[in-house]
Amino acid sequence: MNLLEEYKDLYYKEVEFNDRLNNKITTCITFLTVLGSALILLWTQFKNYNLCWYTIIYFILCVVNTVMFGICIKKFIKSYSGYKRPNFPIREIAIQNMNVLNSVPQERQNEILETLENVMAQRFINDAISNRELNKIKSNQHNKMIKMITYTFILTFITFAINISIDYYETKFINDNVQQIQIQGGEINVR
Repeated sequence: MNLLEEYKDLYYKEVEFNDRLNNKITTCITFLTVLGSALILLWTQFKNYNLCWYTIIYFILCVVNTVMFGICIKKFIKSYSGYKRPNFPIREIAIQNMNVLNSVPQERQNEILETLENVMAQRFINDAISNRELNKIKSNQHNKMIKMITYTFILTFITFAINISIDYYETKFINDNVQQIQIQGGEINVR
């Protein structure tokens, strides 16, 4: 395998890695959709509890969830946009190489062909290096986004669990008090 083939393989490996990163977009969109739906559910479950501390705690958790969801959206946009990737212009280089080969005498074509291969190899390695740097940045951004989505999922679950706990506690507490008043005062159903 000559140098040109090795560099070409490096270039296409980086392009393939970039494609794999881009294919993860559907998974991220799914997670963000689930998070958005959960956020809507949390806000629709918001109500004034008997103890104002419960209402304040739940409100703060909902606001933090909303802010974290906004950060997830921002990281999603940052992970999948704004990258200018160098692409190897195969057609243009092929035309240019044919023009160069046609313009030189027959006895120098082997020498020129070797020079053209070296120039193409240099272009492949430079583009592979540029793509690798972009892939590192993109992978780093993607990892940060996945961590933020994970933290938001955990906080959403905790907020939902706290809401259920508060609702259950207050419902049980209110039911116990209502039953006690009914027993003591006859059939009066007062809170």
